[in-house]
Amino acid sequence: MLANVKQTGFSSSASPQGLSGETSAIKAAVSTLSAASDSVQESDVIKVTTHFSKRAVPNQVLLATALVEAQTKNGANHLLRVLLDQGSQASFITESAVQLLGLKKLPARGVISGIGGDESAVASKFIVFVTIKSRHDPNFIYQVRAFVLGTITTLIPGEKISVPTWPELDSLTLADPEYHTPNKIDVLLGAEVYGQVLREGLIKHSPGSLIAQNTCLGWILSGATRTLDFESNSAHCHQGFISMHSQISENEMLKRFWEIESDARYVKERILTQEEQLCEEFYNRTTQRDSTGRYVVKLPFKDADPPCKYGHTREIALKRFQLLERRFKKDPEIKKKYTDVIQEYLDLGHMEEILPENDKERAEAVYLPHHAVVREDKATTKVRVVFDASCKGVNGVSLNDSLMVGPTIQPDLRHLVMRWRLHPIVLCADIVKMYRQVIVAPENRNFQRLLWRCDPESEIKDYKLLRVTFGTACAPYLAVKTLQQLAHDEGDDFPLVSEKLKEDYYVDDFMSGCQTVEEGIRIYKDMKGLVARGGFELQKWMTNNKDLSREIKEDRSIQKVESVEIKMDEVMKILGISWDRERDSFKYTVTFPPQPGSVTKRKVISEIARLFDPLGWVAPCVVTAKILIQKLWLAGIDWDGSLPEELLKEWKNYQADLLHLPQIVIPRWFETRSKAVMELQGFCDASNKAYAAVVYLRVIEEDCDVKVHLVTAKTKVAPTKQLSIPRLELMGAVILAKLITEVAEILGIEKENIHCWTDSTIVLAWLSGHPSRWTTFVGNRVSEILTLLENTQWAHVRSACNPADIASRGVTPTELSQSSLWFHGPSWLANETINYTKPKLISTELEKRSVKAHVSTCQDDKLWTKFSSLQRLVRVVAYCRRVLASNKKRTTYLTSEEIAKALEICIKKFQQQAYSEEIEDIKKKGSAVHLEAISDLTSQAFIAGYKRFVARRGHCSDIWSDNGKNFVGASRELKCLFNAELSSVASEIKDWCSSSSVKWHFIPPHAPNFGGLWEAGIKSTKFHLKRIIGESTLTYEEMSTLLAQIEACLNSRPISQISQNPNDPIPLTPGHFLIGEPLVLVPDRNYERSNIGTLKRWQYLQRLTQDFWRRWSQEYLTTMVHRYKWSQREPEPKIGDIVIVKEDNLPPGKWLLGKILMKHPGTDGITRVVTLKCKDSVIKRPTCKLCILPVTD
Repeated sequence: MLANVKQTGFSSSASPQGLSGETSAIKAAVSTLSAASDSVQESDVIKVTTHFSKRAVPNQVLLATALVEAQTKNGANHLLRVLLDQGSQASFITESAVQLLGLKKLPARGVISGIGGDESAVASKFIVFVTIKSRHDPNFIYQVRAFVLGTITTLIPGEKISVPTWPELDSLTLADPEYHTPNKIDVLLGAEVYGQVLREGLIKHSPGSLIAQNTCLGWILSGATRTLDFESNSAHCHQGFISMHSQISENEMLKRFWEIESDARYVKERILTQEEQLCEEFYNRTTQRDSTGRYVVKLPFKDADPPCKYGHTREIALKRFQLLERRFKKDPEIKKKYTDVIQEYLDLGHMEEILPENDKERAEAVYLPHHAVVREDKATTKVRVVFDASCKGVNGVSLNDSLMVGPTIQPDLRHLVMRWRLHPIVLCADIVKMYRQVIVAPENRNFQRLLWRCDPESEIKDYKLLRVTFGTACAPYLAVKTLQQLAHDEGDDFPLVSEKLKEDYYVDDFMSGCQTVEEGIRIYKDMKGLVARGGFELQKWMTNNKDLSREIKEDRSIQKVESVEIKMDEVMKILGISWDRERDSFKYTVTFPPQPGSVTKRKVISEIARLFDPLGWVAPCVVTAKILIQKLWLAGIDWDGSLPEELLKEWKNYQADLLHLPQIVIPRWFETRSKAVMELQGFCDASNKAYAAVVYLRVIEEDCDVKVHLVTAKTKVAPTKQLSIPRLELMGAVILAKLITEVAEILGIEKENIHCWTDSTIVLAWLSGHPSRWTTFVGNRVSEILTLLENTQWAHVRSACNPADIASRGVTPTELSQSSLWFHGPSWLANETINYTKPKLISTELEKRSVKAHVSTCQDDKLWTKFSSLQRLVRVVAYCRRVLASNKKRTTYLTSEEIAKALEICIKKFQQQAYSEEIEDIKKKGSAVHLEAISDLTSQAFIAGYKRFVARRGHCSDIWSDNGKNFVGASRELKCLFNAELSSVASEIKDWCSSSSVKWHFIPPHAPNFGGLWEAGIKSTKFHLKRIIGESTLTYEEMSTLLAQIEACLNSRPISQISQNPNDPIPLTPGHFLIGEPLVLVPDRNYERSNIGTLKRWQYLQRLTQDFWRRWSQEYLTTMVHRYKWSQREPEPKIGDIVIVKEDNLPPGKWLLGKILMKHPGTDGITRVVTLKCKDSVIKRPTCKLCILPVTD
């Protein structure tokens, strides 16, 4: 099982230059899928790179674990347990570890698959970057990119294992000292980290297969061992396995090619990444030329000490070479051709043998495995030697891993072909063995070693490659960069071709042109002379002009070849493009290689990926294949599963239709001349299957003769998520805007000569309005289009005259070959003048952004919103109060009293704003009762009681009462006392007294209902008090004690709940407003059923209190209970309501609270019984015994 990881949302490798975005996505997935099968076929070996653990078996497999220090976002360290997995190309971390470290999660979608290749239900949506440190080596610090999962695996090991008798183990510093005890895994470190931590040192336990490997984290243990309880579990036959083998689904990569349009806009000068800039600087700093003018380059390593040289790659290369020899035995013809290629390397001096006596650097040399690639479609060399610089060493690092790839600096093939079509006379040639004309510096040649022998009976010899090697990551960059450096160094002597050397080469192919034969001869001679100064040689010269061909015939460079293949890479193509020099036109070639076995999803997509149509000239045919890929994806077929009958028939028909593509011929020359005017005409359209854009070049000669040529086209499959046709039409307009501006940049056409057409009036209406008028989806795309083109450059075309309609629906090759509309556009494009029109009164309400207005009135309090900190606000308020109190002495600083008072003011102000409703409710409903015993009804007795009240409760600013004579007299007496007091005290005390005055309010005479709140409270108290005291006589002390306890009972009544927790029995009571907490009565035994004659006086007072509590609490709850009867139906209690339970025998001041857990409705649907959760129990009670909080007085 090969482990492989692909990640959606992050780019893992560069796509082939010049391919469209869709083809690149397909090829990326196909190449990934093919890698496994290709390597198996070539080596005949299946590489198992996974790990597992068995449970309840005698020899449990111990996995390599370690303890590491992981750095938090604040720089602190936490100890985590990691699992080292050489069989995973990704690292993983648990969500709990991410939270513990406080790491930032970045979005990255990935589906993880394991053994068998099936996708699991496990998916990762985020990645994090975590820095780990060794507990034993302070110099080892490594940043790991890890996918985030809920859990990685179960406890490892699965059961506690016995510690082996191994003397060497005692002297080792173990990475995980508790390796034998089951514990959780926080992080899984994949192969990329595994290769970084390995060190020299391997010890094997001789009695068994347990091994110890030295790492930067300490010694790790792995292998088979024995569980402690095997003897007791020997009867078990069940085996549990833990496998950590991960892969991000290629289906996600495949899906991306029809997702909503995301093609990047063409940019002439791309911004280089940091690594690309370093690579450029390294080349400019280290490249030299030898005495012959040939360039000598150094390999651009990422590190000064590349880790690839410590991978012991010779042993790996040796095994791969032995496999190659086995293949030679089966096919001697391949061996002969392969030997000829190797011998050519030696004969040309591109490779040299390393003599054993001079080989002092073998230990750190990098050996490249090599194998044969057979290309039956090649006209010349059918067997090619491929050097595998991506082969990883024992440390998990390959040569390509250590090299910088370098930026893409060669022209796009599409752009090169477009410019090539501007010339009436064209030339083409290719450089002989381009890569091998660049010398590798001697100090880097040991990184390009290989093993070889011609005869299996002879000794295997070591060789090293002396030139830039095809297969190394940096080879394309070094070869192309050297060619461009040659133009820079020698271009002054060849001004005609210096820029052509930079712009008219695609890898080793030269494609250029001219206006006259004389200019062509100069280009031919100068180009040969220029490249020769760098050690390069051009061959296979071809031209479409017979006069030019005769002029250069004596150089014997003109080849007897009728056509030239336009190639992009070395992949054998099903559909290819070639240039026919005799007819000066492009034609298509179709080749179907034999495919043994059943037709599978893998084979179909692999063949579709080899449809080579970079400029989209046959896009209406290729889009059908793209739609077929989407159908395969929607069908949910496995990669190696056979196609259903319907899809198989569709594929076979498509293959048969492709054989008619050679009938299509595209003229190479645009028929452009020096004084001709060039215009670009673009069309876009969409269907429910795909959307497309096509661009034509309209050439107007001096005599007003008009020629129209197809330039390029682009199609996209409609997303699987259903979108409206107008939206798809708009997406087609987006790719048209991008495509036509790109073509204009390449062909040098002015912006005013660009015109676009669509058959959608809705799209035209969207483009006529400001992007802010439309919804986000439409507005963003309208903005993108209007950034590239003006609204005036868009016009309306009838669907019957829209060539993009053909590409959006798809047609067969036979139909396409007969379509003049596709290859030449609508017939009126050939007219001398074109009428660019739009429908009158074009408008639409579709996708119009709805404007919602919200009007709110708020109180502007600027003072409280001006400050960013409470400290500044408090100090400002304190200074303002100081200014207002101008009569006070001031200090240069604020005192603690001033700051405290200012803080109190701020708190009160904000409480008034934030809790205004609650404060009003408290004022209205939060009333408490104060009972005071007065000896008589005189004013003096009331004043004495009032003073006791103020002394215990605090200042009273307002008093409400009836018109009793004692109250009126007391009011008058208090005023006299207050005035007399003011005349005899200091001014400071006068201020305090003024603010402490009492305002007395009298209700109308003979109207006790105006004092309903306090009158009701006193009435209830007096009603029950008279009945419990009866004929008894109490002393003043006894009466005061009884009233104090009755007061506590009255102020214990629940108003609302403080907490939603049913285990919290304390409700909000009036006592909270008096003392901040519930009032408490001293507990005592129940005396209600005791004989009065046997009770002492204090016991008798307790009996009176208990009797009052029983009478008053029952009356209070009865008035508050909701009843469901008569004609009016009250709302039922709801689950979760907090209620007071009407319960007998509760001590004074105690209430039973509960939370409704369940309702038990009757047959009529009315709930009469509920289940309650009280503090310590669950009880059932009828609803008639419940009072739902909060209650109102």
